[in-house]
Amino acid sequence: MSISQSVDAPLTLRNNLTIGGALSTQNGTGTGSLTLAAKRLLEDNKWVELDLSVGDGVVFGLKHFRTLTRRIFGTGTLQFHFTNSGIHTGVETTFAMQLDEHTMGYLTYKAGVQSSMTSSIAHNTENAHVGAALTLGIPHCFISLNYAYNFKEQKLKLRTALKAGTFGAMFEY
Repeated sequence: MSISQSVDAPLTLRNNLTIGGALSTQNGTGTGSLTLAAKRLLEDNKWVELDLSVGDGVVFGLKHFRTLTRRIFGTGTLQFHFTNSGIHTGVETTFAMQLDEHTMGYLTYKAGVQSSMTSSIAHNTENAHVGAALTLGIPHCFISLNYAYNFKEQKLKLRTALKAGTFGAMFEY
């Protein structure tokens, strides 16, 4: 089970502050984090964000977004995770392309403690989300499928997911 909440506070037309928190539990063990993020809009097609998160250690991150063409954008993230065992760094780069009005394709490369290359596709409509991804990584390679449906009148979201790979298979509902 997991719960997350965030509040956006626009400071100016170009500056935004976000405060968020997340709690999750699995098999009787709980984790949580508190995040503070400051975003600055540099131009209409690019922004930069500084993140500070406290939970399982302290995480400091720097994120950059840039629109490359009308249908393609990219993001880059650099993270420093401070734990009792030392500092762990991570880099993530994503390129995304709008394939049609409701469908996006993504290519993501992660380097760090768990390196991977992921190709994914997501189709969103007003009531539903369908996604599929193929991840080639260290230590695990897997394929994942997910589906979510929104019941607007009841303010309810129904989700299901399937993952299968080198770690076995997992079904969530």
